[in-house]
Amino acid sequence: MPATRRSFLKAGFALGVLSPFARAQPEQVREQSAGEELWYSKPAERWLEALPVGNGRLGGMVYGGIQQERIALSESTAWSGAPATGEINPGALSHLHEIRQLFFSGKYEEAQALCGKYLPGHAKNFGTNLPLPELRLCFDRVGEAKDYRRWLNIEEAIAHVSLRSDGVLFRREVLASHPDRVLAIRLTSSHPGNIAFRMEFGKSILPSTVSTSGRDNLIFDGHAWEHMHSTGHDGVALQIRARVIAESGMVTSAEQAIEVRDANAATVLVAIGIDPEGKRSVLGVSVSLSEAEVHWRDFLAGLQALVAGQDLLETAHCCRPYSMSSSRRFVLASSTSSLPSPDRTVLVAYRVKPLISP
Repeated sequence: MPATRRSFLKAGFALGVLSPFARAQPEQVREQSAGEELWYSKPAERWLEALPVGNGRLGGMVYGGIQQERIALSESTAWSGAPATGEINPGALSHLHEIRQLFFSGKYEEAQALCGKYLPGHAKNFGTNLPLPELRLCFDRVGEAKDYRRWLNIEEAIAHVSLRSDGVLFRREVLASHPDRVLAIRLTSSHPGNIAFRMEFGKSILPSTVSTSGRDNLIFDGHAWEHMHSTGHDGVALQIRARVIAESGMVTSAEQAIEVRDANAATVLVAIGIDPEGKRSVLGVSVSLSEAEVHWRDFLAGLQALVAGQDLLETAHCCRPYSMSSSRRFVLASSTSSLPSPDRTVLVAYRVKPLISP
């Protein structure tokens, strides 16, 4: 049976998949331990091939495109539907004793038939978790790529992309910060002034609007409404904010987009807020993003002189306590670690590590 997004998610949740970041030098990618790394020699073409990052609530699937980076966003409470009454099967309680007696008597088929008839509720507005739009970064100065590599170090919870174009090494790192409640994207190049991109949201299945605030904030406002599992007009309200922190260069707002030109490096912070009552009063997301920006700005500035030659966003992430990403561990064992992950015969060992509180 071919793998689907739904079957992949079920298997992933059953195994307790968690996300992480790896370290690389500015001019060459450091060799990683094959037991903790998935790596690929080309961008992902579909969702199942993208690299996952997440903090337990907010997640992203990183495609690693050359001229365009796509990050499919998700949030654990972005649900359609609403609380409801009258969905309990009216015959459940009156037949419960009979069902129990049939099981105790070993009449399992009869008991199962009654279970199927009287125990399931009549869910009319239960809802489901819905996918959020992609965040897209369209790069102006990346042409034909050489030495392309994308990878996910499972222990450190960071997705990487590295490629050369016209003699310039471009690098991207993506992580999901649990303490700061944001998705963070770091963009760097080996030559100053080469970071230029347009940031926008992809098409969404949700009823929504996209706007900008100031010159560096992109805002998605929407409702988690759908007709298959709910009424089509019930669900949480949500807001996604993406903020650009550029080093040098110029940042401007365009129609439903943010544009960056001639920057030495840039960091994008993404926060998602949910209003369970569906009233669009998502106030916490702006506060959360502002707090995260203060932290990341201070951390990047403070580390600048201390970790010359290392990626600052990655160092900030790995220096903080991350008990969630260290509580589970996968080891991908293979005798052909020099090959990209799809070309390897991979054995998976899974073990639980003690959970260390931050």
